[in-house]
This record gives sequence, structure tokens and C-alpha cells, in this order.
Amino acid sequence: MEGEFQSGNSIKPLNPKSVASVVRYGKLRFPLSHRATGHSLVYNQLYLFEGLQNYSSGIIHHVRLTGTFE
Repeated sequence: MEGEFQSGNSIKPLNPKSVASVVRYGKLRFPLSHRATGHSLVYNQLYLFEGLQNYSSGIIHHVRLTGTFE
């Protein structure tokens, strides 16, 4: 499933560039007039030892919101 973590012996890490990191925001009951973009990452832990399961995170988005809500 897209975006979910994976663990096991044969994992296929997700491509963090496959989805945009965009947040639209604004005041309550007003249009979402602000837009912020950021970047995304996938964390992987691959083990060489038998018995340990490899791990790949889901896509993690990092977006910084700026501006004021006046």
C-alpha cells in the first residue's frame, strides 16, 4: 500500500518524490489562502544478519508553515 511502512526480507522502499509535499492553510471559515511546500523522505534500515528484518518507513513530509494569521 502506498505510503505505509514495510518490514521483512524483501522490501521495496517508496520513492519520496512520487507525491508532493504541499500544505494549504488559512483561518477558520476563510479560504485556504496560504500555500507551503517542503520535501519528503523515506528512512531505511537494512540488515546483513540472518534473522533481522529490514525496515522502510512510509513517506514522511516536512513542510514549514510561515506567515501570520491576522
